Amino acid sequence: DERGADFTPEEKDVNARKIAIGSISFNDIKQDKRFPIPFHKELEKNIQAFEEGGGAYIMYSIARANSIIRKSDKKIADLNLGEIDFSILENDDINLLKKVADFPNIILKASKTDNPATLAEFILHLANDYSGYYEKYPVLEGGKLINPLRLFITHAVAQTLSNGLTLCHAEAPERI
Repeated sequence: DERGADFTPEEKDVNARKIAIGSISFNDIKQDKRFPIPFHKELEKNIQAFEEGGGAYIMYSIARANSIIRKSDKKIADLNLGEIDFSILENDDINLLKKVADFPNIILKASKTDNPATLAEFILHLANDYSGYYEKYPVLEGGKLINPLRLFITHAVAQTLSNGLTLCHAEAPERI
């Protein structure tokens, strides 16, 4: 995520372990136990499906969001929600906020149905939605905050993804 960032050997090792172990844990949890696990005859297709639909993808989304938050010239704690103009909300903002707000219901549904794959699928879709969102709606320009509301949304998504991964027995590195 942070191009050219200097990682200590220890940080590289810790991050590699978090990504590897977390990806495997997440992959196991995302398998809906009501259905057989899909397995392709071609190993490359299995590896691609694992990489594109797994914990590492979610971890990257969290690291990307955290990077945006870190690079902002304004901090979340210094912003006042009362001063934000909510009339500028786009449908994409609203849809992402609704998805974040639905997180507790997803946890309850996964619990009641004894199906953690419900939670895993939710956070995978949230990571995917956020990926398209931050490409379409910039939060920063040259490190300067251009939209405080979108910084709040970025923070909410990062926290939701992180909490979801934790419930899936995985931990995302702060940066990748």
